[in-house]
Amino acid sequence: MGAPTTTYQNHIHAEVLKLNQLRDRGKKQENFHVLRESRMPAILTENVFIDNPSDANLMKSSTWITNVARGHVNGLVKCFNLQRKSGPVYHTVVAGDTVYFLSKKYGSTIQQIKEWNNLDDNYIIYVGQVLRVK
Repeated sequence: MGAPTTTYQNHIHAEVLKLNQLRDRGKKQENFHVLRESRMPAILTENVFIDNPSDANLMKSSTWITNVARGHVNGLVKCFNLQRKSGPVYHTVVAGDTVYFLSKKYGSTIQQIKEWNNLDDNYIIYVGQVLRVK
């Protein structure tokens, strides 16, 4: 297993354990076809085992499934130093605002602002109106 793969394995393993209170069964390396034949770093995670009754019960819980998924996501965020994208940005229209001005101010297109806010083809906006602008 190469250095990037080991790093990915370490991060994901740690993050899944943090959120799921699972017994740490360790990290293993195997010569599985799905891993061996990959042309990129690859890991295979086995969080619980369906043939274990208590593990099988965990898999029935939507909260547990969400936490396992979140652990994997958190691990990937660490592996690739990902940054959270900000959500939509809203602007309260003041006198003098135009859709063109708002598109330039917020780095959006006129068409995007039109679609996000269901504006008609005249692009009429009103003072006090709250618009999504990014």
